[in-house]
Amino acid sequence: MFIAVLAVASSVGPAFAAGLKALSPVDAMQKFARCDASFFALLAADPTPFGSAIELTRKGPHATPKVRNPWAGVRQDGVQEFAQPIEVDGLRLLAWREDAASVPPLGTFIRWGFEVEGKPERVAVRLNRLLPLHLKLSSRDGTWTRGEARNNRDPANEWKLPAMPLGVLPKRPNTVDRVLAAERSEEPGRTRLYCTLQGDITLDLLRSLRPLLPEMRQQGSPR
Repeated sequence: MFIAVLAVASSVGPAFAAGLKALSPVDAMQKFARCDASFFALLAADPTPFGSAIELTRKGPHATPKVRNPWAGVRQDGVQEFAQPIEVDGLRLLAWREDAASVPPLGTFIRWGFEVEGKPERVAVRLNRLLPLHLKLSSRDGTWTRGEARNNRDPANEWKLPAMPLGVLPKRPNTVDRVLAAERSEEPGRTRLYCTLQGDITLDLLRSLRPLLPEMRQQGSPR
């Protein structure tokens, strides 16, 4: 189962322009753990919470760690190995990684996040120290996850239903699962710490949660 410094080097982020305090790596990880667009808005507002080790792509109010094309189905096209490890309060971030694929008629599966040094349990426990209760990972049968789901037809647009088991594409019509997970990477000695969206993902939902990613989508990906 399952990021050159910002290209616009002459432009400082709005946070600095307003004279605000620079954001910390912990701030960034807390935003990341929400599995929504707030992490990418943070990187655009302040491109340096992780230092200069990550290469970013920026457009408008969002920035994202740079990869070639996660829709391509080639692992190397979705990975950016950092220029140097990034230390975040006990977490040692080594790379950024994304995958995206459509699996008709089941839906779409998208993952984004970090390759982290160490075993999943260690990574999950250290991440949980940084997070409020409602964002923490829980362990079940040796798997560390936090899951929720929504129905595309819900007028309240709320995430509330239980998510399907990790790696299982929902077969419920109009339903999308969102999961934060820590699991063993294919790379020895690493954990993959990632967010995933899976199921009946509309293009509007993808734009709202994963800005910039729709621009790389292939035919057959979210409508």
